[in-house]
Amino acid sequence: MIPTSAMAQDAPEEAAETQESQEEIVVTGEIAEEDRTRCRVIRITGTRFREEVCMSQRELDEQRTNHRDTVNDHRYAGAPYVEDNDNQPGPDAAPP
Repeated sequence: MIPTSAMAQDAPEEAAETQESQEEIVVTGEIAEEDRTRCRVIRITGTRFREEVCMSQRELDEQRTNHRDTVNDHRYAGAPYVEDNDNQPGPDAAPP
């Protein structure tokens, strides 16, 4: 029983310290447009569930660029390399 009573006496002191250590933080100034947080609701693929996603405009732009690059990589992954040369006929041109 002695350890229990000792712990009970320490608890109010810790609570008082926690309350005293909380500070109010005030932020002033303007936020750049690319740093503002934007939230949107997206649908999770294959489900009926929706999720709210919040990111800065900079993160949204970076995500859009990464998705576009990924799509382009997959789109052109199996395409043959074609030189852009106007002097040579294409593969569908009729033989001379």
